[in-house]
Amino acid sequence: MAHKHYFTAGEMAQLHGISKQTLLFYDKKGVFSPAFVDPQNGYRYYSASQLETLDTILMLKEIGFSLAEICVYLQERNGVGTVVYMEEQKRLLENEIAHKKRIVKRLTKKIETLRTLQEHCDSIEFYTQNHPQYLAVQTVASPRTLFEIDLATKKLLLCCAKEQVGYEYLLGVMVPVSAIENGAYTAAQNAFLPLSERPKDPITFSVHKKSAGTYLRGYHKGTYETIGQTYEKMLSTLKRYGYTPYGCSYEYCVLDSFTSSSADEYVTEIHLPFLQKEHDSSKLC
Repeated sequence: MAHKHYFTAGEMAQLHGISKQTLLFYDKKGVFSPAFVDPQNGYRYYSASQLETLDTILMLKEIGFSLAEICVYLQERNGVGTVVYMEEQKRLLENEIAHKKRIVKRLTKKIETLRTLQEHCDSIEFYTQNHPQYLAVQTVASPRTLFEIDLATKKLLLCCAKEQVGYEYLLGVMVPVSAIENGAYTAAQNAFLPLSERPKDPITFSVHKKSAGTYLRGYHKGTYETIGQTYEKMLSTLKRYGYTPYGCSYEYCVLDSFTSSSADEYVTEIHLPFLQKEHDSSKLC
């Protein structure tokens, strides 16, 4: 054999910026085999005509084709078929990009929340929310224990994932003020996920609009069962100012099992709506 029109495995790999092991793997999987194997020494040689084929394989790998899909493509490729393959892969890539963008938004919001926590974690203060917030909600079944809250949260996560809506890494619950005032601090009415934007119809889950406005904000550090300690401080603060809590409080799990290994380190951010004397109670959750 005249070697002048052939490339060794090392030369072929170097020309394409891959390793010899990758070429061996492609051969083993039946994707791309050498044009000639020297029977005396086992050396593998690739022809010049195979350069473009390997270029095609590497391009298909780059845009997300599996090796099995590449094998089928190489056997069936034609002008019309190529357009169909490319359009489908473009659609898959666009979906993946949109998914990654949603994850980036969730992480950005989580980082902002954690930074805010570092600045205000020991305070009970009035906080103004400048824009409405839309929450995907799931009713918590009776008797509204932590077990039922967890089940409602799991249902909500599945619904949002199925609908592919943008949501934040910030699970939460809504607790009626009537329950809080009666000492039932963990009797959550709804589990929620804050949405990145108002969802478009149709959707298969309920949406609650948390109004813009001023809330009393407090942070509870410790297990969820002890959250009543913080609520008592917040209710006392409102009473001191002559304000009346109403509707439902909004509890955001800022530090949970995602960020802390111990439940004693968990932090819940509480937003408690209230009425001043001149207002009425027309806006209830």
